Amino acid sequence: MIIKKKTIPTRIPKQQYDEFDNALNIRFKNNLITRKEFKMTEGFRLLGRMPEWKMALNKLKTIPKRKDLQ
Repeated sequence: MIIKKKTIPTRIPKQQYDEFDNALNIRFKNNLITRKEFKMTEGFRLLGRMPEWKMALNKLKTIPKRKDLQ
C-alpha cells in the first residue's frame, strides 16, 4: 500500500495565480525549467529564493494588524 503525504490546500487570489502561471509558462518556453518542474510549487519555491520576498515576510512578521489595514 502506498501512502501519499497530504498537502495543505493553498488559496491565493486568481490574479496572483495567473501571474504565477504566466511566469512559469515563460520559463518553460525558454527551456529554463522542465515539464516536471512546471507546476505551482516551483513558483512558490522560486519566490522563497527571492530576497524581496524574504524581506516582505520579515516585515509581515513584525507589523501590527492596525498598520497592515492602512
